[in-house]
Amino acid sequence: MKPIATRTDLESHEFRVLGALFTGRSGHSFLRRTDSIDGFGLLRISSTHLTLESWFLLRYEFPKSVIERIICRERRILQGLQFTQLRIIYKLPDAPQYILFVTCNPAELKAPLTACDFDISEARRAAVTQ
Repeated sequence: MKPIATRTDLESHEFRVLGALFTGRSGHSFLRRTDSIDGFGLLRISSTHLTLESWFLLRYEFPKSVIERIICRERRILQGLQFTQLRIIYKLPDAPQYILFVTCNPAELKAPLTACDFDISEARRAAVTQ
């Protein structure tokens, strides 16, 4: 079985991941975003940049130089049903302030990001205080 992404694939391949895309012109969380657009999205991953596309959103390219952090959070709803949330923190003035990309296959998302040398931060759950 061939791995999802290998170093040799990077020379001639751009990885594509389908998922749900949630955006907001302002706000730093899913519930606090304003002027939001939700829909299906396509994340293209290459060794030099990330590109997000959607039917209802302009196409945004994020060169590595403008990406401050990539945060992944894996969640499991039921046995065998899991999804990954990808949050991109960036310095790109024309893009929506809040972008969340969600896919049902964590390996399909993380393997190309790792192979393309993007640093991925794992989101930590907030500590419960009593």
